[in-house]
Amino acid sequence: MKKKDIKTTYYNANPRYEYGKAICAQYRCDDGQRALVGYEANQSINVVVRDLGNVGKVISSLGSAEVSNIYGPNFRIENEDDFKADVREKAIEKAKEKAKVLAKNLDVRIVGIENFSENASGGIYYAKGAMAMDAAVMNESAPSFEPTLPTGENKIQTSVTITYRVK
Repeated sequence: MKKKDIKTTYYNANPRYEYGKAICAQYRCDDGQRALVGYEANQSINVVVRDLGNVGKVISSLGSAEVSNIYGPNFRIENEDDFKADVREKAIEKAKEKAKVLAKNLDVRIVGIENFSENASGGIYYAKGAMAMDAAVMNESAPSFEPTLPTGENKIQTSVTITYRVK
């Protein structure tokens, strides 16, 4: 894993106090002494794992490092814009071919484009199987456990609408 793949996204530190003996009545406490006993820090880190085969190892190592909250994994496509541009190009070519056939069938000539719109979606992860998690991840006395992740696919789709001017 490279340094550029680990990024702090949030950090917060707050003082932690303990209170001495106090006399409490009707939701009000008096004479309790407040003492600073330390600080409590929270940090969120985003880790990019480029090899899906290593995701289970990363999750397992985070559990071993006593990380208290793990969110994810979240799957996304690197360089998604490049894939979207390729899919768009293919959709436009397909629309042009259909327009040529229709123009020939209708005995008209295409003289220009009146309008263009695109409806794109992408980066959807379709899982095949279920993610296996076990109490062993959080239990130090249990044997080492590496979660398994489902395989699946990401789909990038688009549909284009081209309105042509004909004669």
